[in-house]
Amino acid sequence: MGVRSRFQSASVFVDSVFFTVLLCHDPESAKLLEVPSKHAQTRLKRDHVIWFTTCGRDGQAHAVPVWFWWDGKSFLIYSVPGQKVRDVEADPKVNLHLNTDPEGNDVVRIDGTARVAARQAPAYKVPAYVRKYRELIKGFDWTPKVFSEQYRIAILSARRGSTSKLST
Repeated sequence: MGVRSRFQSASVFVDSVFFTVLLCHDPESAKLLEVPSKHAQTRLKRDHVIWFTTCGRDGQAHAVPVWFWWDGKSFLIYSVPGQKVRDVEADPKVNLHLNTDPEGNDVVRIDGTARVAARQAPAYKVPAYVRKYRELIKGFDWTPKVFSEQYRIAILSARRGSTSKLST
């Protein structure tokens, strides 16, 4: 199970997260942009893993890779109960970022706030999420419903204001 089990344990958190305010860094002009570039939007649609960072009650940051769905305005992440859920309940400020290229370029970073959302539909009832992760879910010998039973906590992010940033 090697990598599979490490990823599984690393991604056991947040059931759904929604983020809104985004700024982009244009590498050619070195300016922050109000709207993500087409390249950043494509990565947010296609990449399977995003890093989700929260802060615990003790002030310790926690960053883990998670699966996500981005609808163009917000993010949805499914998780098991645990550290990330406790962190979001204690401090709603969060950060997400995609992996960079090998040289550290191609940065996509999002700041926002999050909250647990008890009424969020389970993953197996979110067709876009299931489409994106069907093969990965199957690779763990799960069905979308089995995945949803384990990763059941919903966290929604709210718009944090105009200072939130997405860099790319």
